[in-house]
Amino acid sequence: MEIDEISVNEAAGIMGVTVHAVRDLIRRGVLPARKFASVWVLRTYDVRAYQARRATYQRPGPKPTRAREGPPALRQAQGIAPTD
Repeated sequence: MEIDEISVNEAAGIMGVTVHAVRDLIRRGVLPARKFASVWVLRTYDVRAYQARRATYQRPGPKPTRAREGPPALRQAQGIAPTD
């Protein structure tokens, strides 16, 4: 079985990110790579696996807020009538 290897530029194109982002992932150990002469080389499999992990990750969004919470001055600034 032949292993497909690609450059950082090719990986960035596949992933839709910048070359700097790919190098940062390599530096942090998130994306495995090896240096061949002076060029970083990545396995296509590893790039695709990273993409799959990233696609399934849901970044937590902000917590929902209730309109009637907060100090009276904030409620007034938001145009909410006092609840007294």
